Amino acid sequence: FFSGIMAHVSNLYVGGLPKSYTNHELYAMFESFGEIATHKVMVDPVTSVSKGFGFVQYADVASATAAIAHMNGLDVEGKALVVKAAERNAGEKTASRASAPPPVPPRPAPAPSPRPAASQPQASNNLYVSGIPGNWQEGDLNMFFGTYGTVVSSIVLRDRTTGAPKGAAMVRFPDTPTATSVMRTLNGRVVEGGMKPLEVKFADRAEEKGVKRATVAAAPAAPL
Repeated sequence: FFSGIMAHVSNLYVGGLPKSYTNHELYAMFESFGEIATHKVMVDPVTSVSKGFGFVQYADVASATAAIAHMNGLDVEGKALVVKAAERNAGEKTASRASAPPPVPPRPAPAPSPRPAASQPQASNNLYVSGIPGNWQEGDLNMFFGTYGTVVSSIVLRDRTTGAPKGAAMVRFPDTPTATSVMRTLNGRVVEGGMKPLEVKFADRAEEKGVKRATVAAAPAAPL
């Protein structure tokens, strides 16, 4: 990892990684935000088992800032990612000696939201969709949305008590541009079997946290 102030700012600590994740998955998660100079999942030197955290070094500060804004707190296989600037110039030797991920610093008191309105959440690759037919399952979501872009994962939102579908879902795409294109194309469209137009928008944090921890892997998309 690079040294100096720029490296410190653009070098990110990534905690909460699934133990099954390797360097490949780490790179795939963060490549959409900018050029990655180096990346590494930290493993136990004896067992070679992941410690559940790693580091991503971007070539510029802007990419690192975007990655923090979009990925910190994101649910991955039931755990929230911790993405922040590395607390020090974390080389491999320093990181490999760490017995546990560094503690998460307390967040400062929230400032007034920079977003213009709650109805305009920050752009991301995750979409909230309401107005879907009540009998749709994840396979129906994958088939329908898969004709407009590659679906990474999807989940039908259900009532926690009864298990009945709420007529809404979350659909994740590989990157923000794809999700944006899908949103612009499908928002307001009435689908077959639907009783009202689709409402398609970027998922905000509250909606993401309201989703059950189970994540449904997307099946291969097929044309309608």
